[in-house]
Amino acid sequence: MTERAHSAALRKSIDDILGACRLMSVGTVGTDGGPWLHNAYFCHDPEFRLYFLSSPEAQHSRNLAAGDGRVAVTVAETAQPGTPGTRRGVQLQGHCAPAAGDELPRGAGLFAAAFPAFAGAAAAAAAAQADGRMPARALYVVKPGRFRLFDELTFGQETWLDGGFPLVAASSNVV
Repeated sequence: MTERAHSAALRKSIDDILGACRLMSVGTVGTDGGPWLHNAYFCHDPEFRLYFLSSPEAQHSRNLAAGDGRVAVTVAETAQPGTPGTRRGVQLQGHCAPAAGDELPRGAGLFAAAFPAFAGAAAAAAAAQADGRMPARALYVVKPGRFRLFDELTFGQETWLDGGFPLVAASSNVV
């Protein structure tokens, strides 16, 4: 497989996994150095930025505000039966912060399309944040820098692929 074809396969695999899932787990670190994990409903854009709504007062949001914004994210379909050869998921490392600038209308629009019941909340968050206010429910964006991909349907059983964004050729780690 050429590097271009490999990158296209990676892009499609990650996009398929993110598109098939609605829930992600996000890990942050508190000011005391302790880990904190939370689940959030999310949507994503073509650059693999993940958008979610959350209270700025939630523990994970306070961790982000007090720290450097680094996060670890996992996304996998929770109903997978675990049958070898069919397992899929992606792990991401990156930074997370309240959305700003052009991320606000993009994230609010994508979130409204994915979760119509929250269209008003996403629009209100984007409008408030655009005016420099932090609403009770804010729009956040995760900007991944690295990934670890597990997609047995595409890349074979027990194959983990590591790489970075923008997508570059990944190294394979067969377990």
